[in-house]
Amino acid sequence: MKKILIYLLLGVSLFACNDSDDDTGARKVNVKNEFRVKEIRGTNAHWGNYTMGVSYYAEELDSAWVYNAQKDTLAILTTQEIEGGIEYDIYDFVPNIDADSIRRLEELYGEKAKDSIPMVTRKLYSLQVIYDNERVQSQAFSFYMPREDMGVGQDFNNKYLNNYRTRYYYEYDQQGYLIICRMLKDVYLPDPDDNAEFERSVNKLVFSYVSGRVSVMDEFRAEDQYGSSESYVKSDTWNFVYTGEKLTAVNGVTYQYEGNSVSSITRDGQTVRYSYNSDGYLKRIEWTNGEYMEMKYESGNGNFGVLSPLLEQNWEVPYVR
Repeated sequence: MKKILIYLLLGVSLFACNDSDDDTGARKVNVKNEFRVKEIRGTNAHWGNYTMGVSYYAEELDSAWVYNAQKDTLAILTTQEIEGGIEYDIYDFVPNIDADSIRRLEELYGEKAKDSIPMVTRKLYSLQVIYDNERVQSQAFSFYMPREDMGVGQDFNNKYLNNYRTRYYYEYDQQGYLIICRMLKDVYLPDPDDNAEFERSVNKLVFSYVSGRVSVMDEFRAEDQYGSSESYVKSDTWNFVYTGEKLTAVNGVTYQYEGNSVSSITRDGQTVRYSYNSDGYLKRIEWTNGEYMEMKYESGNGNFGVLSPLLEQNWEVPYVR
């Protein structure tokens, strides 16, 4: 479970960072933004150097296009309505021929070879968000990964493998504060053919509040892998420490500030640094490993932050709007 929380707090994934927000307790689900992100530039281990252009329909995230410096499409983000909510999917664009075939095309056509390489989409990321009366009821994140060895000739296979899936189920009190989060995390086992088998962990997080701020998070582990019963064993307690109005520590997690805005979050030697524009919106996020994101905004309300777990709001992690 601690590894999951490190992931949530330190932004290991493509979208594990959201925009600076004055709302706490994960209760403000429909706050209107004056600005919304329109472009993200950055670098990460998967895409390298990239730019993401973001589009909205009305005030809802509609699509995004990810490309490199040469304007080659790296990935796209699509949305679709599902029963009770919205599904967001990111598809990588990858060559649909093996490495040997690409090499032969490059020998024939040089730099123009890329125009002759057939491309196909492979799902990298999926998020299903279910609402109840406009409040987030659940989020299901699925992550996929390329094969290490795609083979050649008749053995060529570029279909992505299952990596892991995390589902969050939220419960609120009458004031709208998040009080319980049930988490099901499935880690898929390596299998070059069909990695459909997984190992599951089930946890329940219970939040306590004082004057509208989280004071304690009790963590429980389910004794069965489906979490279908109330048979949980308490495994940890996370104490939220404040200095005035600022959250400064949660067990081993520490927060630093510039003014009233979080400037860094550190855990086990890993630090994420945040900087803001003149309007108070996130301008840049930097990770210890050298990865970063830089944001540009446009006027208008948006919901880009839905791409990250709602749970992070209780930890007051800055997020991109």
